[in-house]
Amino acid sequence: MAMFRVASLLLTAAADPCPSCLAPAAGSALLQRKHQATQLQGELEAGGIEARRDGAESDPSKCRENSKPDGDCCAKESAASCADGYTRVMTGSFCWGNTYEYYECHEPGSVSTPMPQAGPDKSKCLENNKPDGDCCAKESAASCADGYTRVMSGSFCWGNTYEYYDCWEPGSAPATEAPEEVASTTGAPDDEGGPTTGAPDDGDDGADDAPAVYAPMTGGQPCQQLCVMEYWGKCQGLDVSPGKAHYVKDREGCMSKYSWGKDGTLTPCVINRKGECHKNTNKSWKCWDYTTEEALRAACEAAGASPDVEPWKSFD
Repeated sequence: MAMFRVASLLLTAAADPCPSCLAPAAGSALLQRKHQATQLQGELEAGGIEARRDGAESDPSKCRENSKPDGDCCAKESAASCADGYTRVMTGSFCWGNTYEYYECHEPGSVSTPMPQAGPDKSKCLENNKPDGDCCAKESAASCADGYTRVMSGSFCWGNTYEYYDCWEPGSAPATEAPEEVASTTGAPDDEGGPTTGAPDDGDDGADDAPAVYAPMTGGQPCQQLCVMEYWGKCQGLDVSPGKAHYVKDREGCMSKYSWGKDGTLTPCVINRKGECHKNTNKSWKCWDYTTEEALRAACEAAGASPDVEPWKSFD
């Protein structure tokens, strides 16, 4: 697990990646990681993480994930801890997706941590007025509970419709820049009373009205079906009560997720004979052509993937 997450991070979050390393459509994810890195650097310069500024060194041998040794010191914040009373410091730098984060373990008394600043609260995210664990929804359906302030991130989590959003405690939301006003290009009369624009010129060849051109995906259904599923860090523990719907696009819970394989593939989550959710081990149903979430999403977008169009709506 550690080797694959680190390899993926090196490919997707390098400070100055080569143009050939990433698919162009992975830009939003790259910008998000750059923003996180910039934010962390700002905290360091301002003394946000005193451990680094004071020169205190961390001890990776003390890192624990779910109380077990964690060689890469990369885990969800809720699962990360330190052994022998060492002080845990979350770095703010993500090592896998936007859930698994690098952390450090410092000798007791060697670090001084500031009072935590207010941040977004995922427990307040609502989609169509129902709890939304991944804080990913259409802007029209996204809201926050208990009077919290919703802030759309501008980073899409599915196609170009579903967007990540945050819920901030009232008064703590970061300032956002007002969108620039764009002058209307239609309807305003010119000096002679006619519209300024909107009607095609005599020389308009109609090229702008041409249908979009999509790039076919490789890897067959094992890769293509992941476009209508959701990435999840771990299959274990996911809800199995919805069972397995006939069509991939209609599946919920365990069967609607996919994860990473130790062999570098992306693989769906499935329900085993014991009724538990786990990663698929059947090689024929693993995606070998796209080995990172960013590469897969770029290919899905380029192919025009949607649960409402073929072949995705007919996958079973």
